[in-house]
Amino acid sequence: MTITKHHLAVTGLTLLSALSLAACQSNEEKVVTGKDFEITQQDFYNQMKKQSGESVLNQMLLTELFKKEVGDDKYKEIEKNAETTIASSKSSFGEEGFQQLLQQMSIGSEDAYRQNLIFYSLMNEAMPKYVDVTEDELKKAYEDYQPNVEVSHILVKDENKAKELIKELDNGKDFATLAKENSEDPQTKDKGGSLGSLDADGVAQLEQAFQDGMKDLKAGEYTKTPVKTSYGYHIIKVTKRDEKKSYNDMKDELTKQVKDNKLKSDSMTLVKAVHKLIEKYDVKINDNDLKAILDDYDPEKVEKKQKEAEESSKKAEESSKKAAESESSSASSTSESSATSEQASSSSESSK
Repeated sequence: MTITKHHLAVTGLTLLSALSLAACQSNEEKVVTGKDFEITQQDFYNQMKKQSGESVLNQMLLTELFKKEVGDDKYKEIEKNAETTIASSKSSFGEEGFQQLLQQMSIGSEDAYRQNLIFYSLMNEAMPKYVDVTEDELKKAYEDYQPNVEVSHILVKDENKAKELIKELDNGKDFATLAKENSEDPQTKDKGGSLGSLDADGVAQLEQAFQDGMKDLKAGEYTKTPVKTSYGYHIIKVTKRDEKKSYNDMKDELTKQVKDNKLKSDSMTLVKAVHKLIEKYDVKINDNDLKAILDDYDPEKVEKKQKEAEESSKKAEESSKKAAESESSSASSTSESSATSEQASSSSESSK
């Protein structure tokens, strides 16, 4: 079982308190009683352990390791931030809307949401220093880095209308005024067409044609021809481009960015980082049924499993391909045999 996001899923969070409680209760306490049957706390604990024990213990283990790393003061700050986030969400959506939001995210309760916020904040705080970054990776990140850019646009459905608006701009008409009067983008028209300040990720969310239209614009310039996307025709204006700092000035920022990206996109990065923590705090699991959890953070074992899975997938793909080719060949032979039989029958009829 290789480490994936499901190990950190909210499901485990919702079971933490229940599993801990069950483990601490007397074996004689009854969770359920009925005519001629009962379910004890121990029965309940054993079943939960069998079904979700690895997920829950994995979550508990990582939480404790991360708490050790960040320290008590930082942990209290993270808890406080989680409460602030929840309060802000309730203020924005209302109590009913907040509960609907939890349902949409498949989170069972407010407490599970709180624990989820705390867990990922802990991970983001504790893990980066255990991620290795090379100078080549930093230089590549610097080459790819695009400073923030402030962009506005006017969206219309008709190309000729867009061309008319461009003429008005050429004659000195104010861009924001034209956007408020003509743009069909309800989210930006009242803001003078402003999309705000976009970082590289924000720009990447735009359609490629829009990106291409704005990429060579200097601050204050707008597109001289309409830019077509699936939404209609745009007139794009760049109001500001941040300057790109020197490599040395950006090195700390780039290091954080590269580490965060590796943690998000490369499961082995997380495996190796947690493995360092496990060694640092001399973690051992004494329950034989749950010892395999540590295998999920042993780089050699994880890489071996991944390789075996890839080879198995490749073999299955080759086998499926051969079966399809064999079936195609068989169908072709059957077709040829049928054609030959029909020809023979036709020839026989002609002789008669």
